[in-house]
Amino acid sequence: MTQFDFHLQDCITGMARLPGESVDLVVTSPPYNLGIKYGMYSDRQDRQSYLHWCRKWAAQLRRVLKLDGSFFLNIGAAPANPMLPHEIALALRDLFVLQNTIHWVKSIAIATRFSPLPKQKDGAPAESETTFGHFKPINS
Repeated sequence: MTQFDFHLQDCITGMARLPGESVDLVVTSPPYNLGIKYGMYSDRQDRQSYLHWCRKWAAQLRRVLKLDGSFFLNIGAAPANPMLPHEIALALRDLFVLQNTIHWVKSIAIATRFSPLPKQKDGAPAESETTFGHFKPINS
């Protein structure tokens, strides 16, 4: 039987406790820096501070990820800031090689009673996009 370990804690201090090259797979969706209210995390940093924070957790992630491991990153963007996921990918390029990119354009999503489509303040559908990146420590 395959064993899975899930860790729910601060990403930087939590990964610092893990041995190097001990993780096969990381799937993460860090705060998008869109001003969303999270518990103790400030989701409203200036752009450079946010990118610096991303580099900090990515450096720890790189340290703990096995050479043949994979890292899936889900990053959302606001219509006013659609390039943020690409800026993050560029900021991480000396740590990881981007393997695949998946774009989810939410304006063409199908609403359900459990997941209604997001709306703007005036009631119009919100245009938003989420980007998923698949990264590896090496090019495969």
